[in-house]
Amino acid sequence: MTDPFLLSPGDAPRDVGDLTIEELQERTGWPPSVFDSVPREHVVSFLRRVEGLAPLNEEIGATLESAGLDRHDTAGEGSGGFHVATWLRDDGVVVSWALRGRMNSDGDPFESAVHAVMHPALARILTAAGFDAQIIPDDEDDAGFILVTGRA
Repeated sequence: MTDPFLLSPGDAPRDVGDLTIEELQERTGWPPSVFDSVPREHVVSFLRRVEGLAPLNEEIGATLESAGLDRHDTAGEGSGGFHVATWLRDDGVVVSWALRGRMNSDGDPFESAVHAVMHPALARILTAAGFDAQIIPDDEDDAGFILVTGRA
C-alpha cells in the first residue's frame, strides 16, 4: 500500500473511478469478456470494496497464521484452511473455513461438523486478537461464517 503522505500532489494515486477499461482489466485480472457483461460501475464498486478492505484482510491473515492456521489455497490443490473474502459485503470481510481438497457442499455431515467447530474457533481467535468478529446469523447471507468489521 502506498503511503499518501510520501506522495507529492502530482503523484497521488488515481481514483478507481477514473481508470480506463484497460486499467480496470489489468487491476482486476479479469478477462475482457467480463467487461462486456458487467457494468463499469459494478467493477469500480467491487475494486473499491476489495482494495479498501485489503489492509483488514492482511491483518486477519497475519493473525490467523500466527495462531498456526494456514490460509486456504483456492488456486492450488485446495489446501484447506481459513479463507478471507473481501468482496462479499460492504460492512466488512467474511472469514470461513475450507476443508482440504473439498468443495463446500451443503448437507455433508462431516463438513458441517468441521464448520460447527472451526467457525466459532476462528471468531474467538479473532476476537481475542482485538478484531470485531461475530458469527453471521442464520437469517442472513453467508450464515455461519464470520463477519469481521475491523478492530474492536
